[in-house]
Amino acid sequence: MTTLEVKDHPLSTTEFFTGTLVNNLPEGKGIILIKRPTSSGEKVDKFEGTFVKGVKEGKGKKTNADGSIYEGNYSNNLPNGYGEGKWPLSSQNTNEEDKGEEAKNIKIKYKETYKGEWKDGLFHGKGIKTQEGTIYDGEWYKGVPHGYGICTYGNGTKYEGEWKNGQPVEKVQSHLKSTSKASTHKKKKEDKEGSKKSLLSQSKGSHGGIDLSKLKGLSLDLDDSKRKIKLKKKSEKKSLFFNDSSNYEGEIREDVPHGKGKMTYRDKTVYEGNFANGKAEGFGKIYFPDKSMYEGTWLNGKYEGKGKFISSTGSTYEGEWKNGKFEGKGTFIWPDKSEHIGNWKNGKEHGHGNFKGSDGTSYDGEWANGMFNGQGKLINKEGKVFEGLFKDCRFIKKNSKAD
Repeated sequence: MTTLEVKDHPLSTTEFFTGTLVNNLPEGKGIILIKRPTSSGEKVDKFEGTFVKGVKEGKGKKTNADGSIYEGNYSNNLPNGYGEGKWPLSSQNTNEEDKGEEAKNIKIKYKETYKGEWKDGLFHGKGIKTQEGTIYDGEWYKGVPHGYGICTYGNGTKYEGEWKNGQPVEKVQSHLKSTSKASTHKKKKEDKEGSKKSLLSQSKGSHGGIDLSKLKGLSLDLDDSKRKIKLKKKSEKKSLFFNDSSNYEGEIREDVPHGKGKMTYRDKTVYEGNFANGKAEGFGKIYFPDKSMYEGTWLNGKYEGKGKFISSTGSTYEGEWKNGKFEGKGTFIWPDKSEHIGNWKNGKEHGHGNFKGSDGTSYDGEWANGMFNGQGKLINKEGKVFEGLFKDCRFIKKNSKAD
């Protein structure tokens, strides 16, 4: 993974600092030029930002001779916190003193960009990386995808789900119905063999295009005092401003949101509602940039209790939540008006539920872990009925009681 920290330099490398020195160390705003000879001539890397006792701390911008750029927060000389990185298509000389007038007007093309959180010079936290047509939007750990993320490849294919050490763990389909159509063709042959696979057998808990990253681990924890840069009173309300350009206006206790307020994030996500000790708690609404939204109750910064989520594609879930996931009784409706009404657990269909598809498919019975498990009745779009015992979406026995 590309990092932008300055490495140890050979003896021939020369550094120039412009700014204020305190005890012979850079302090406050300043500029460092790092000049190094190469076989093709002298190359110059540049850092412009703030220093504390000679160490890069706070806002800064690093521009390398090859055209790569990092702009954002620094801590202990390395990118830490929110920042944006860019890497060019190929080695491109960006030193102004080496450019002619024509070269100065050339716009650099980048093969790789990253916007998001960093730790010790590596992608870490939530961020978006683009590379030659492929886009990954999700969680990172020490420079590789790790956690929940969505990867859209240059050919249009999409992977959505959990990642571990840079590799996908289990795919989450983006739309249940598209999988159902694929399963229908196989079903005719399987019916003859006595293996009645459900039209929903591949759904794996997918829910009609809802971005599940918004449904798990969402936290509005704002009590990190290091992020806060300004607190001011505005009439009877107070405002908080943060280093990542987020801002809050509303009731505050001990310098954190507490009571009613409005939080606006850098990406234009907006939360309006109740806070408790810096986290969303009680009733609140959150609006995402893609027009999806949630309205309902919160606990400790996550969806909890009763609420309604509307995705950017028009899918909706209305019902009970626990720890940011569907849990309890709820109704899920897809854009094509297919619907599932029933019980949920850990974000998946679990317990008794009734699914009705827009193509005439229906299932009424027991579910477990997002699949048919137990007694149920399946009617496919041709009108054929399978009633009895199901296991992992397969029809096992006719007119059999559940174990």
